Amino acid sequence: MISKEKYKEMSSRWKGKIYQNYGRAELRHPGLINVVDVFKGKHVLEVGPNAGMAAIEIAKVAKEYTGVEREETFWRQSLITKEYIDNPNVTFYNCTVKSYIKRLLDGRIKSAPNACYLSYVLYHFSDDEVEMFKEHILPNLDVIVAQTRARDRSRKGKKEHNSYSFWKQKSVKEYLQGAGFKTATIWGPKKTYHIVVGTKDA
Repeated sequence: MISKEKYKEMSSRWKGKIYQNYGRAELRHPGLINVVDVFKGKHVLEVGPNAGMAAIEIAKVAKEYTGVEREETFWRQSLITKEYIDNPNVTFYNCTVKSYIKRLLDGRIKSAPNACYLSYVLYHFSDDEVEMFKEHILPNLDVIVAQTRARDRSRKGKKEHNSYSFWKQKSVKEYLQGAGFKTATIWGPKKTYHIVVGTKDA
């Protein structure tokens, strides 16, 4: 994981609201590091990379990395983070996952991913994006890693982005299993979250 000194140097250049503070990275990234080798030699898509902190770890083993971030502030932060990544095949797009898929389908983006990393993001998809992702992205993936919360979060009184209950680990697993993945659950540090790893038979 990136050192506190390097993080301080990098994040001092970020403008606007900072979501990926070092404490959040310390909590979440050890779990990613424990499974990151599943991405070795692959083209990894990350939806919702925020400032690109996970890309630092994924790009160490991946052949290619693509991040799709819909928030412009975080996307601009990720372009700074990219300067600290020792892999020339790293791209960050400022668009929705729906727009990204459309660009893949019409040929504006040439290289399709065969692996994916999702960290607390599926419940932000719209229903249309959930279906498009299942139809056009999941069939091409060999592996997918999704971080989910340890406890099913209550959504009472909160806006629902989709109808799939993706704040529940069970719902994430069922979604992936329905797309042909075998799933395994790994606990994150201190059992504060789950990591769902989905794989397909070779």
